Amino acid sequence: KQVLFTEHCVKAIQCLLVAIVLFFISMALKDVQNGGKPFSKFFIRCLRLSALFTILLGILPGTVKFILSMFYLSNYFIKISANAFFVILIGIVIGVISEIFIYGKELQEEMDQIA
Repeated sequence: KQVLFTEHCVKAIQCLLVAIVLFFISMALKDVQNGGKPFSKFFIRCLRLSALFTILLGILPGTVKFILSMFYLSNYFIKISANAFFVILIGIVIGVISEIFIYGKELQEEMDQIA
């Protein structure tokens, strides 16, 4: 029963984090669709938050499983799957893309000052 409880907790956290990531991505894209600029502070903030929660999506389930197994099971270990590694990698790529957008925002502000 404890293993089943642990798995349900991990799946619930994964679903919550995926919902948060999709929420921030949809907010950013909806802002652009409504006439916002992709180099705005709001868009960049949404991109950065989606990168953060994507990284957490890779890290948190394994951590929660480890913590819950410490309480319920006598044998506990940290197991990081290849999927978790790729999710963390995708989060890092999204973070790098957000840094590129920050640089683009600075360039756009410089061009607006010149023009």
